[in-house]
Amino acid sequence: MRNATFIFVLVLLWLLATGNFNLPNAVVGLIAALVSGFIIRDYLVANRDRKNYFRHPLRLLYLVWIFVSELVVGSIQIGWMLLQPRSRWAYAPGILAVPLDTRDDVEITIFANMISMIPGTLTVDVSEDKSTLYMHVIDASDPGDKAGSRKGKLIEYVKTNFEANVIWAMQQR
Repeated sequence: MRNATFIFVLVLLWLLATGNFNLPNAVVGLIAALVSGFIIRDYLVANRDRKNYFRHPLRLLYLVWIFVSELVVGSIQIGWMLLQPRSRWAYAPGILAVPLDTRDDVEITIFANMISMIPGTLTVDVSEDKSTLYMHVIDASDPGDKAGSRKGKLIEYVKTNFEANVIWAMQQR
């Protein structure tokens, strides 16, 4: 019964996303929902051999809230930057090495994709031992501070707002 509800919700989301409430579109949505359900079926059923990542929906909603708020802020910042005349641009792009607290592939993937979707940032690579994520930022320097504390603040901000929330939302208890 739970799978049928899940499929129904996916079809409903499909219909709402497309804005077309006719039978052919509902059939396409049903096919997409069935394929999606088949692909992620292992994550929907609890199994003692692996994590169940969808156990805490409120934590996931909080993670989505953090992501959407950062998406809006990043979009406003990039828009403001683009409206400035080039003569006033004082941005120094750079690569930051963010040490990771997690070694789980799913958590690293979610974290890296969230970073890449925020305007002004892009995930470049993850180290072989999964201890460091390299990300490109459009402004990695602070003209008034030559010690590089802006980079440290950016790394700390990314770790506390994104990685910590991804780990918290995905943890088992």
